[in-house]
Amino acid sequence: MTRAGARAAAVTLVVAALASGPARGDPLAEAEQGAPRVEALLRSLEEGARQPEEDQADRATRRFGSGETQYLLGDWPGAALLLGDALDDPTFRAGPHAATATFYLGDALRQSGACGAARPYLDAYLAGGELAHRGGAIAAALDCAVRGGRPDRIPPLLAEADAYHQGQLPPELRYLSAKAIFARTDLPPEDHFQQADAAFAAVGAPFAQQAAYHQAVLRVRRGDLAGAAERFAACAALPAGDARQRDAQDLCALGLARVRAELGDVPGAVAAYGQLPIDSPWFDESLYEVASVLGRAGQLEPALRAAETLVEVSGGSPLATRARLLQAQLLLAQGKYEAASQLYGRVIDESARVRDGLDAVLTLHRDPIRYFADLLSQRAKPYEVASPVPHEALQAALARPELARAAGLMTALEAEGRALDETRAVAARLAAVLSRGDGVDAFPRLREAYAGVQAVENAVAILQGAAASAAAEAAGAALEADAQAELARVHAERLVLEARLEALPRTVEAARARRDRRRDRVDELDRQLFGLGYGVEAARASIAGTEVWLSAHPRELRGGREQREAFEAELRKHREVVDAYERELGALRREVALARDAAAGEETLDEEAKLRAEHLALLAAERRLLDGARGRLEGGARERFERAAAAGDRLGAVGAQARELAGWIAGEARRRADALRAVVAAEEASLAQQAAALDGLRGEARRTVGQIAYRAFGAVRQDLYALVLRADVGLNDVVWTRKRDRVDRIHKLSMQKAAELEALDAKYRPALQEEE
Repeated sequence: MTRAGARAAAVTLVVAALASGPARGDPLAEAEQGAPRVEALLRSLEEGARQPEEDQADRATRRFGSGETQYLLGDWPGAALLLGDALDDPTFRAGPHAATATFYLGDALRQSGACGAARPYLDAYLAGGELAHRGGAIAAALDCAVRGGRPDRIPPLLAEADAYHQGQLPPELRYLSAKAIFARTDLPPEDHFQQADAAFAAVGAPFAQQAAYHQAVLRVRRGDLAGAAERFAACAALPAGDARQRDAQDLCALGLARVRAELGDVPGAVAAYGQLPIDSPWFDESLYEVASVLGRAGQLEPALRAAETLVEVSGGSPLATRARLLQAQLLLAQGKYEAASQLYGRVIDESARVRDGLDAVLTLHRDPIRYFADLLSQRAKPYEVASPVPHEALQAALARPELARAAGLMTALEAEGRALDETRAVAARLAAVLSRGDGVDAFPRLREAYAGVQAVENAVAILQGAAASAAAEAAGAALEADAQAELARVHAERLVLEARLEALPRTVEAARARRDRRRDRVDELDRQLFGLGYGVEAARASIAGTEVWLSAHPRELRGGREQREAFEAELRKHREVVDAYERELGALRREVALARDAAAGEETLDEEAKLRAEHLALLAAERRLLDGARGRLEGGARERFERAAAAGDRLGAVGAQARELAGWIAGEARRRADALRAVVAAEEASLAQQAAALDGLRGEARRTVGQIAYRAFGAVRQDLYALVLRADVGLNDVVWTRKRDRVDRIHKLSMQKAAELEALDAKYRPALQEEE
């Protein structure tokens, strides 16, 4: 082949390679117009990435401001969370707001009912020298001391309060001081009455209702019912402005009604009962007691109406069964034997069913204490499952104060356990994010900027390719044949890479869209796990449903006690398997969360960086080949080549700036991650200790709560036996009363017949004597 033929063949290869690229307009115009856009985008990303990091102390101060707002709004849990986070910062603890934050946190915990957690913060505040909230802190500490039954803390707090207020205690402290005296058991009865009564008399608004109520209770204990009625009446007549005052007012009305009933003042008692509104927590009790008082007074119809109202309004109330029993007694007193028999029978059927259900549970389970602890533990979860314990028995047991407190403790412990598990999962997730790559994924602003920089680099690579293509079109024909062939080869390889680069995001929006698509795929897995969670709960409900059936059909069970215990052990084993499934699901959810974090992570961009590096190497090789033709170009070709080279240089500078910014972001993320890793490691160690302590506490609590629950359900069972017995006696009363009525009527008829016969005999005796 001649030299001219080889040259022509090389030019053909170059033109074919250029023609095989993506269909575009003018590549030079594309490069020149795209360069300002990527420069502006890179400047915007750099401004956002290089914004100064919020100082830890500033962040703590901001948290304090938000916590103070939540405290003033009455959001106690939210305030405690924010304020506790602020006080975790050593710099903030040394600052001017630390004392105020300590008081706010202690008082927020107290208002949430966590006096044990509040006490250290209140004590720490009182030990300091700040006076701004000292009065409130003394009142809060005194309230916790009274609530928690800590008489040793009350005298020094009262002395400090007296000194702080210079002998003029505010109403809240006077009320708390009176309650402290009221709770004392070391005083002689008369001294206790005199001191407590005088203390409550000095309280005043806004605690006047509460003070009057306690004064009335003191008189009831003393046996002075007339004086108690006077104080209860005064309390009930006071206007109530808030929920606490309304509760005290309702208790006073209920106390007044009971005292008047005890004194025999039935109209006054009924009027006092009528003061309780329907939304009062003691409304059911008031209806039942009204019916009882009226029944004892012989006012049967009003008594029946009150009992019927209770059954209609609160059919699920534990008092409903007693109200039906009272209805039956009232109907019996009216001589309505059929209706009374039906009600007595209904009480027997319902109470016996619940009683037998409880007996079946105690018979089925070898360790009822453990079972009841498990039952309350399940109730502490945020979902409900079937229970073999009848609902009525469960409600009646939970209405008992000791079991209500025990169930509240179990609920709090289970909630604390779930919160601790979630916190540990978050800590592990954060540790994984910090350990991946340079830790860029742990800082959203840096991660967004890093992904944006990668998109800029993708755009720069495409635009550099356009500039190189324009330069090749302008200068390719001026190269030697060998150089043209090499150019064609390099150009073809570059176009293959560019086809892959075209699919990558080149804007911030495109990068976000790709991240969202990846997360959507991970979310689909999360939805599948959610469905599996339903399957686990269905299995748990099936086990509980089996227990319900077994308790409801004890006669259909074959075998002796050993077989029942073996079956109980088998059910317990199945429940343990289901619990294991639940733990595995929790582990899978944590893995999915880690995968969601990694879906938008920095590590997914490594392959893109390698692709761009290969593309950049091919561009450099192509540029070296084309530089050999620069001196041979003339006219328009030379101008077009120089423009393409200038655009390529400009874009190359943008690419270098982007890589520099990416390096800075990675270094900044590494610096922050190194600082956080130690904090996370310390937190994980602390959480592990808390988990161990909580497990021990939960084990002790389960045993104690199980015993309390066993006694409570035993008491409920005895109450049910008593109800059934009273209803049985009532049925017997119906039979005997009906029989007595019949005997009385027969006797009356016999007496009437005898009288009539005697009258007839007296009337016709003279006539009979004449005939004789």
